[in-house]
Amino acid sequence: MLTKMTAREARDNFTDLLGSVYYGNQGIKNFCRELWSDDFVKGYFNAKRSEDETKNQEEKGKKQETHKNHIKEIRRERVNRYKGRPSLCIDGIAGALIKEPVNEAETALLLQAMISSKHSGIDFVIGEYNTSQGVDLIVEQIDKEMPTLKWAELVFSLDKIYQWPHPPEGYHYIICYQLGNVKEIQKFSDGQDAKLVPKAIPGKYTLIVGAESIDIYVLRAILNHSNK
Repeated sequence: MLTKMTAREARDNFTDLLGSVYYGNQGIKNFCRELWSDDFVKGYFNAKRSEDETKNQEEKGKKQETHKNHIKEIRRERVNRYKGRPSLCIDGIAGALIKEPVNEAETALLLQAMISSKHSGIDFVIGEYNTSQGVDLIVEQIDKEMPTLKWAELVFSLDKIYQWPHPPEGYHYIICYQLGNVKEIQKFSDGQDAKLVPKAIPGKYTLIVGAESIDIYVLRAILNHSNK
């Protein structure tokens, strides 16, 4: 049968309980302190730490070795691709690439080599080259004995411009290494028709898009013609 405790009895019982918890916690703390100071336990954790460090060093070494082998493989593949590329067989162009261009940057290098060598097929000089502000090039050209500035775009292959979301606007020149798969009349992605008209000089064309006409320089064709 349950009996009622007085407030004093309840308080005393609670105090005793707190004391038991306190001394119990102290006992656990003392046990843990003694355990951590035990030589066997210290030796175990020191050995485990040393083992983990050794394992981490081995893993790090394996990762570094794998990374080195990956870099070697990438470079080996790159060299093999380079060796398999066709040579750029041209005369009279100082500082030209050894291999034919395969991208826009190499097309730019070849263009500059032709300008530096005063190739007759290029009638302008590069004033500024910036690929992050819309049009790649500002070029300078002498027109009727007056220096003029014109906008020019560089692409490796002319067929790439038909993949743009809109036709080139406000361009005077487009310089490419090759025509690629371009038809005489071809649509841009927005539906506009463009007509490619060859000029009398091999390697030079006019691209007509609506009221716009853009001069096209195809470096491969210009060089092939001058090598004949």
